[in-house]
Amino acid sequence: IGLLQRSLMTQRFLITGLPRMRSAWLAALFSGDSVVCFHDYTHYGTVEDFLETIKETAAPVVGLCDPCAACLYPSHALELFRDSPVVIVRRSESASLEGLTKWAGREPHDWPLLMRNYTWFLDHTWPKRQWVKYTDLDDYSVVAELYTLCTHGLTLDRHRFDLFNTLKIEQHRDKAIAASGVS
Repeated sequence: IGLLQRSLMTQRFLITGLPRMRSAWLAALFSGDSVVCFHDYTHYGTVEDFLETIKETAAPVVGLCDPCAACLYPSHALELFRDSPVVIVRRSESASLEGLTKWAGREPHDWPLLMRNYTWFLDHTWPKRQWVKYTDLDDYSVVAELYTLCTHGLTLDRHRFDLFNTLKIEQHRDKAIAASGVS
C-alpha cells in the first residue's frame, strides 16, 4: 500500500487538557505496535510543521496527547482531529497551574491566554468530547477503556500498563523550554 493510501486509512485521536495532565506518560504508553502517539510540538519548529508530520505519519492509528492542542493551538487541533475521538483529561486549574509552575520553575506569563484557549476548545468540542479524570489515570480499567476508544478497538495490554504505571515519564524540561523560545 502506498503512503497516500495508508494515510487515508489512518485513524486518529486527540487527548488533551490543561498542562501537567500526564500527557508524556500517556503518549509513551499508547505508542507501540500499530499506534503512534505524538506529544509536544516544540521540537518540530512550528505548530504547522508538527501537524503536517502527524498528517504524514503512515500508521494504522495516529494520536496526539498534548495539552498544547487545547491551550495553544486549539483551532488547528480541531481541524486535524475533527472526525476523531477527542478526550479531555480533567484536572483542576489550580492543580495544573501549580504543577506547571513547579515543573518550569516559574509561573507561566501566558496563563490567562492558555485558559481562554482551553475554554474556547471545550466550547467547540461539545458534544463529541469524552472526559477522564486525572486522578483515574492510575486505574487500568479507565485507561484501558480510553485506549480502546482512541485506538478504535485495540486492547491495552495489562502488563504494559502495570509497567508504565511504575514510571514517571515527563518531557525534558530544559529542552522543552529552549525549544519554546521562552527563557
